[in-house]
Amino acid sequence: MIRDYDINDYKAKTELTAQKLYTTTLTALRAYEHIMILERSKVGMEQVVTATKNVMDKLGFAAFTKAALEQIITLINVTDTMLLDLSDHLYESTKLTTHIRTLGGTGRFSNEQSHFNSPSDLPFSDLLHRSIAQGESILEGDEILIYCRSEHYAVVFYLEAEGALADLDKHLLEVFTENLVVGLKNIDLNDQMKSSQREVIYRLTEVVESRSNETGFHVKRVARYCELLAKLYGLSEEQCETILFASPLHDIGKVGIPDRVLNKPGKLDEEEWSVMQTHAQCGENMLAGSDLTLLDAGATIAGTHHERWDGTGYPNGLTGTQIPIYGRICALADIFDALCSKRCYKEPWDLDKVFEYIESESGKFFDPTLVKLFLDNRERFLAIKEELRDED
Repeated sequence: MIRDYDINDYKAKTELTAQKLYTTTLTALRAYEHIMILERSKVGMEQVVTATKNVMDKLGFAAFTKAALEQIITLINVTDTMLLDLSDHLYESTKLTTHIRTLGGTGRFSNEQSHFNSPSDLPFSDLLHRSIAQGESILEGDEILIYCRSEHYAVVFYLEAEGALADLDKHLLEVFTENLVVGLKNIDLNDQMKSSQREVIYRLTEVVESRSNETGFHVKRVARYCELLAKLYGLSEEQCETILFASPLHDIGKVGIPDRVLNKPGKLDEEEWSVMQTHAQCGENMLAGSDLTLLDAGATIAGTHHERWDGTGYPNGLTGTQIPIYGRICALADIFDALCSKRCYKEPWDLDKVFEYIESESGKFFDPTLVKLFLDNRERFLAIKEELRDED
C-alpha cells in the first residue's frame, strides 16, 4: 500500500500519541517546504537560462542593456527601475565626477531625464557610490543596485522592490549578473572585430581613391547619406551602422578598371562603358564569401548599387524589392553625390536640377519610398553635404 499510493509513513492508532502526531506533521511540512523551494529554484533557474538567451542575442550595447533590464523586471517582478551607462567612468574607481547618462527607466523613473549633471542628483547617489567603491552589486533591503562592467563598458541597473528580496531571488539575480558580465565581454570582442573590419574597409577605399578622381569625401558623404536614409526607412540600429561602414566599398570594383576608362575626361564610348559596368560584379566577387558582416554587406552594395527599380540596371537587371535594401539606398545616395560633385567628365549640377532629376526617377531608377523620404528630408542631406564638402 505504501508503494501503490505514494505514502511515506504509516502510524497505527495504538502508537500515535499527541507528541508523535505533532512531530510527524512538522516533519511533513518541512519536507513539503523543501520540495517547494527546490521547485521554485528549478523554475527560477529556467527563467535565468531563458532570460540569458534573450539578452545574449543582442550584440549592441544599448540593445543588450535594455533587453537585460526587461529580463530583470520579469525575474523578480519589480516596477520602478533605472538603467545607467557608466562606460565613461570606467577608470573612476571610487568617485564619479561628471554627468551620468541614463539609457532607460520604468515605473516612477520612466520620465527621468536622459542626463544628470552630477551623480549627486540621482535619487540613489549614496548607493551608487558605495557600489562603485566596492566594485560589486548591492542587494540589500528594498533598494537593489546591480553593477556590471567589462573592459570597455559599465552599466548599472537600479531597482526598487516592494520589500527585501528573498534569498532565492538574490541568488537568481547574482547568477544572471554573472551572465551579463559575460555578455558585456562578448560585446567588447564584437566591437574589436568590427573595428578590424572597418580598418580593412578604410584601407580598401584608399586604394580606390588613389586610382580615381573621386575624393575621400565622396565615400564619406555617401556613407552618411546611406546611414540617414536607412534610419528614415526604419532599419534597425545595427543595420544602420552596417550600411554606414560598408557603403564606402560600393565602388571597390573600380580597382579592376583600366585608367584609360576610369579617368577618361569625357563621355565613354560603347566599349568603354561596357568595361566600366563590370566594376559592380567585380566588386561583389572581391568581397563575397568572407562571413564577416561588413564585408558581406559591402559585397551586396557593390554588386547592386547600379541596379534600377524598373529592371534596366546592371549587372543582373533586378527589379523592385529584388534589389536588396542596402543596394537601393546606396544607389540613391551615390547618384545624389555624383550629380552634386565635379568629375573629370562633368561639372556639378545645380541643386534644383538634382532634386528634379531624383524626383523624376522615382519608380524608374530609385525606390519610390526612398525618394519620398529623401525629398521630405532634403535639408538634412544638404547639411551632410555642407559638412563634408570638397576642398577647392
